[in-house]
Amino acid sequence: MAWRVRSAAWLVLGFLGLASGVLRAQAKPEPPPTVQTVQVAGETTPQPMHTLHVYMDLIQVPVLVLDSDLERLKPLEPAKFLVSLDAGPLFHPRNVRQQGDDPITLGILLDTDGEQDFMWQMSSAIASLAPGSLHPSDRVTVFGLDCSLIRTIKDAPADPAELRAGVDLALNSWLARRKNKHASPCENRVQLWDAMNLALTELGGLPGRRVMLVVTNGFDHGSRTQWLDVMDLAQTKGVAIFGYKPKLANLTDNMSGLAGTTGSTTTNGKGLRASRGAPIPTGVGAMISSMDPFGSICQSSGGMVMEANSSFVAKQLARFTAMVRERYIIEFSRPRNDAPGQHNIEVTVAKNPLYYIRSAGVTVMPSAENQSNDPTIIPRNASDAPLLGNRKASNKPPPP
Repeated sequence: MAWRVRSAAWLVLGFLGLASGVLRAQAKPEPPPTVQTVQVAGETTPQPMHTLHVYMDLIQVPVLVLDSDLERLKPLEPAKFLVSLDAGPLFHPRNVRQQGDDPITLGILLDTDGEQDFMWQMSSAIASLAPGSLHPSDRVTVFGLDCSLIRTIKDAPADPAELRAGVDLALNSWLARRKNKHASPCENRVQLWDAMNLALTELGGLPGRRVMLVVTNGFDHGSRTQWLDVMDLAQTKGVAIFGYKPKLANLTDNMSGLAGTTGSTTTNGKGLRASRGAPIPTGVGAMISSMDPFGSICQSSGGMVMEANSSFVAKQLARFTAMVRERYIIEFSRPRNDAPGQHNIEVTVAKNPLYYIRSAGVTVMPSAENQSNDPTIIPRNASDAPLLGNRKASNKPPPP
């Protein structure tokens, strides 16, 4: 079965494969451990014997949940989460927890196109994320996009000095051209969609919960890659994209909105209201819209677009990492009537229809077709397996 993520309530979930960094044994209450004896210096000493249990055919989905003003929430009760697959029956996930200290695999793409005053602060702001917001167990990859796309850090621990050096190197070309008043413009500049496509391809090959921060004005000027292909790749690779761009570039957001909280793929311009972040349709919104392709890419991958403020760059990036760690990891069994192809998933929070809900990459826990006799494998229990509905997945933008 192929799973592919779109975002919010209705998502198209894509096949993520078995990402080694995310596959792990599920912690379950265990009876007191059995005892084995160990002989030390001629004496026999009892030692506890621990058993690792691996659970089959479980699906995990990280879910970003914010309030209607795009602000962080107090922890939600697991029982409030409801899931539906392809418009099938609603069910409660088997397990819900916040991501917390799970290691993050973070990609940072710095796009220097346009006048972005906050770009000068990126070096110190990103370095300040470690070791507080980013932990030593987190891994970081940094890309710089000026005339060309370069990678300055690859899957390195989140160390302040290394982050600062990597960001400085990523911005060197841009800084040099800014200081040279007679510098000629870039020839054959790598464009945003092409750069994101390359960064996603590399980041998607790394283990862990993948997130990409794209610092950009959000505009593409003629990539060979189509924005829908970037959206498709982010979903397939399980990379949640968070955009960080100036207010001026958010003008298109005001036309299309930040995708309705229902996450539908249809368009409805009614019901817009003001909020501190950006307009959010109170009804059905434009989940995939050619009016705001960058915003659509971010939301459909399980992220969002954040408005840059040059006075609060470090605080805003710290808020971004806090939102990532406060995502909910929902877990449920593989559907009993699963089938190959793309499927929708609807994630809702009971009694809170206006919450901003976006889901990221799906992880299918390892199947054990040939391991039925392995005592460490707990077989699939179909009693709580959900049912697929009959709604077909769609990955096309609505008509203009």
